[in-house]
This record gives sequence, C-alpha cells and structure tokens, in this order.
Amino acid sequence: MINRISHAWQNLSFCVVALACSTLSAQAEHEALTSSAWKSFASKDYKAAMRDSELVIAKYAADAESLQKKLTDAKETPPVGIVTEGEEKVIHARGSLNDVGACYLIAARAAFKLGMIDKSKELFGKGANLEGARVWDANGKFFWAPSGMSKRSMKDPNLSDRAEHELITSDAWEALGKSDFESAVKYADLCFKQYAEAAKQMQADLTKRNTTMADGIVDDDAKAKIHKNGILNDVCTCLFIKGQAAEKLKDNTLAKTAYQAASDLSQARCWDPQGWFWIPSEASKERLSELK
Repeated sequence: MINRISHAWQNLSFCVVALACSTLSAQAEHEALTSSAWKSFASKDYKAAMRDSELVIAKYAADAESLQKKLTDAKETPPVGIVTEGEEKVIHARGSLNDVGACYLIAARAAFKLGMIDKSKELFGKGANLEGARVWDANGKFFWAPSGMSKRSMKDPNLSDRAEHELITSDAWEALGKSDFESAVKYADLCFKQYAEAAKQMQADLTKRNTTMADGIVDDDAKAKIHKNGILNDVCTCLFIKGQAAEKLKDNTLAKTAYQAASDLSQARCWDPQGWFWIPSEASKERLSELK
C-alpha cells in the first residue's frame, strides 16, 4: 500500500482578500470590513485583522445567527465548490452570514498568531456554529465553508493555515494507513463532493494551455506551479485513496470507478515526503489494468 501524504498549498493565505462573499456592487459595510480583515491578515497585520473582524461580528452576528437558524430549521445546506449562477445569487444574498462566518475564522486565526490561545479557541468555536456561511475564492472561482476550518482548528489552531481540501486528504491518508477503509472512503468522497468541479476546471485549463506539470524531483519554481493546483492534486489523490480503500474492502466495482475518475485528472501531482512528486492518475491506471 502506498502511504504518502498529499501536500497541496504550501502557504494558505486564503486567496480571497479581494472578495468576502458578497456582490461587487453596492458594497455593504460588513463586506468592506471583511475584505479589509482578509487583507490585513494576508499582510500579517494581525491586530488590524482582529479589529475589523470583531467589528463585523459585533454589528452583524445577530443577523447572521438568525439566517443560520432559518437554514437549520429548513434543513438546508448551501452548496460548496463551483455552483450555478442561481445558487451563487442565493449565497450572496446571505452576505451578513457569510461575512460573520469568515470573520470568526479570521479573528480566531489572528488571535492565535498573537498568542491569544483561549480567545482563538473561543472564536473558532463560535465560527463552527455558522455552518451555512460561505466564502468565495476569487482565484479558484468556488465557494468554501469557513465553519469546517473552524471546527478542525478548535483542537489544533495550527491547522487553520492549511487548505481544507489538504486537511481532508491528509485525513484520508491517515485512515488508509490505519486500515480504517470505510473512513478513508468517506473522506475521499467529502473532498470529491466539495472540490471535484473546481479540479476538473483546473485540469481542463491546463489541457487547453497545453501545460504539463512536472513530476519526480523538481526545482522550486516547478514545485510552486504544482502547488497552485492544490485542489486538482488533492481531488485526484483522494480518488486514488478511495480506490485503494475499496480494494481492501473487496469492492472492486467501487475501486474501478474511483481509479477511472482519477485517470482523467492527468495533471494532478502528489508529494512524497521523501522528496518527489508522483502522478496519482498513472498509479490509478496501473491499478485498473490489474483489476480487469
């Protein structure tokens, strides 16, 4: 069994400093403050990041909690990843919920950086409750849920500097290594559900530009280019993990489905801690040939 850890983005500054989950026109106060908080955090001005984030929380938390209650009562979960135009409009309409959820995460991360450990955990805990909040990633053109990162960071705030898809992939590898194959499949499915469409778009863009990612031992420039495709890397890696776990569960049909999906993401790369990148799509093709 291959036991390697996927490494997606080396440094997560959450490429969302320009947008904070609201429409571009008629910028609301909570949006402007959230955008400022993201920018301050990215520039390591953690005190300013906390100031603007806590102002958003103080003024808009009640409205955000009301919106969250409506979603909870309706048993509605806003989508993540790439969404339709209609879904995007509905998500943006909940601007205060989105921005308060984002600001809890920003403030918690800033507090941790400033050594305010208890305060950080408290803020992560409050942010974890706003499960309907969504943040727009302006680079990847997709939505992600800050509550998921807050939940993970309550126990280990260091995790908040890593992308969610990277953390999910690490969980999948860990479950596979512990022979917890059902959990490995569960984590792989979670990554695929949230990020598959974004990964496919990255693959299509690289194909359109006739760009091939390097593999093996690479220089720093090539490594940086590979890490920019963190979502593509982790979705494909999770599909490979799912195939491995399915084989152990003696579900070859499920394994073939996972390996086939991974085979289509040829530009994905997975980092081996020993110092090189390998190609999960190629490893998946090898397993497909063995299962036929």
